[in-house]
Formats: sequence, C-alpha cells, structure tokens
Amino acid sequence: MKTGTRPNHLTVAAFVISAAGAAAFLGGTRRSFILAAVLVYAGTVLDGADGMLARTKNLCTRFGAYLDLYLDRITDFLVLGP
Repeated sequence: MKTGTRPNHLTVAAFVISAAGAAAFLGGTRRSFILAAVLVYAGTVLDGADGMLARTKNLCTRFGAYLDLYLDRITDFLVLGP
C-alpha cells in the first residue's frame, strides 16, 4: 500500500459520495435513481476500504473509528431517513 491516502480521507470521501447519492434520489426520475444507486454503492465500497487501509497500514485511531461511525450514521439518515 504505497499511497499517501489516509483512512480518514477515504472515510470523508465515502461520506461525500454517499451524500451526493442521497441528493440524487431527490431527482425523482429513473436516471437520478440509477445515479443515486451507483453513488451510494461507490460510497459503501470506499467505506469498507477505509478500515482495511487502516488495519493494513497500522493507522487505526480512536478518532478514525468515531469519525467512521458518525459519518456512517449521518449517511444512513441522509439515504434512508427523509
């Protein structure tokens, strides 16, 4: 894993992409629903990758764990809540 990307970068990127997917659901058209599904799925993949990267590079921190937890719950609310 020779990359400058940190696990928290992936966590925030996953949140932003998933939030964009949640916004796309508001479009109400078939095209926007497909876009939303692709964005939310991409966010989910990145969300899983952040923990794997943290463990691989031995960069696990309490802050990172809480950041991931809180952003995951906010993402859940944005996608499923309204």
